[in-house]
Amino acid sequence: MVKLFVDCDDTLVLYQDGLVSPHPFGFYMDTPFEVNQRLIKGILKFREDDPWAVIIIWSGGGKEYAEMWVRRLGLDHLAVGMCKDKMAYDLIQLGDIVVDDDPGVPRTHGPHEWPPQIRWAAPWTPEQVRVLNLQQRDFRFHGYTCPNQGDSNHPGSHFLLLASEEGWRCPACDYTQSWAHSLEGV
Repeated sequence: MVKLFVDCDDTLVLYQDGLVSPHPFGFYMDTPFEVNQRLIKGILKFREDDPWAVIIIWSGGGKEYAEMWVRRLGLDHLAVGMCKDKMAYDLIQLGDIVVDDDPGVPRTHGPHEWPPQIRWAAPWTPEQVRVLNLQQRDFRFHGYTCPNQGDSNHPGSHFLLLASEEGWRCPACDYTQSWAHSLEGV
């Protein structure tokens, strides 16, 4: 079972004072902040995808501080608060997701790196077009196909879509699609 670990200050909560992190106990210092909404949405989606998943909101400020954020952000029905220390790092196993601003933590993602973008919306860059068209010819991937492929306009492999900067297009009919699943590293 994959566990999700999320840090509080400068990760789940982004401070708006113009200073660089860290902001330990930023809430208690009355530092202006905003909630990392992308990360909150990722946590909610993670729970939706796996109702039994373990979600840990942790803080170097201690368990009580982490639990305060869990309650304040309305996550108490999905996550537990925990003290983030070297002993807690032993809970991390291969495949777990660790979202934290501290590069000294065995993290997998920084505060703005998770969840990854799931889809690319057209228009696409020339590099994305190149990669998507290569993927279409790679037998390891299921290609993007035209939903009209059963008709007489689609002989042979003419049901595979072609990527362009405007999106996918079918070479045999007027079908188009404006999204593709993202590929890491591109």
